[in-house]
Amino acid sequence: CGNCGAKQEPLVDRRREEMLSQKDQAEAFVANHNYDQARRVLAKVEGVKDLRLQQLTGWVATFKDHLQAEEDRAVEIAGKRIHEAREHEAASDYPAAIKSLEQIPDSLRGRKLKNQSLAAGAFLGQLQRKEQEVQNLERQLRERVKAKQLTGLLIEVESLLRLVPNHSNALKLKAQLLARDEKLKGLRDKLYSEAVRNIESQDYKATLTALSRIDSTQVYSAVEELREQAETIISTLVSLNKQIKEKLAAK
Repeated sequence: CGNCGAKQEPLVDRRREEMLSQKDQAEAFVANHNYDQARRVLAKVEGVKDLRLQQLTGWVATFKDHLQAEEDRAVEIAGKRIHEAREHEAASDYPAAIKSLEQIPDSLRGRKLKNQSLAAGAFLGQLQRKEQEVQNLERQLRERVKAKQLTGLLIEVESLLRLVPNHSNALKLKAQLLARDEKLKGLRDKLYSEAVRNIESQDYKATLTALSRIDSTQVYSAVEELREQAETIISTLVSLNKQIKEKLAAK
């Protein structure tokens, strides 16, 4: 009836405005690489059966093709960025690898693309953790070298080199630490020989003095055994001297 048609017209106008808004939404979603959200909007428009609104759904088919083309292009570019990141990772250039992956839209980072073992987001997380570890190790090395805390430092240097094999400062520091280690080994062998001569000549305090000069990183079983031997002899001599003094005092 006429009255019903008059009442429905405002509803149709309101639905027409909603559909125009949905078209804008879908276009915005595609522009921001939110392809799934764009499809959900399209599904709402496609579901309209009112013949009075059919002229507003004509853009859907064309837009579907546009959406798919844009998504395919974005996926292709994402694949290239992942490939770039792999190459940078192989060169231990984690900042460059991270930069490549950060160019991939958030909406695609959760996808595991074709021929990729990891989604871009998971790969990005791995790289960020590696870069953070590199920065932490570099900071620790700087602090320990500055404080001259060199004992055990080679372990941290090796950890950094496993992450960045061509790290120039770490390679230089490793060479210096190895040279220092060789020097300390030579000094240890010299002091140990000196300690052996001292104990043979019954100079037990000199034996302990020589052994105490050996760096803690170079102490091994023979050094410990010789130290214990000298300490035991000194302890025995002190005890004997005490007994002798006590007996002499008793007379």
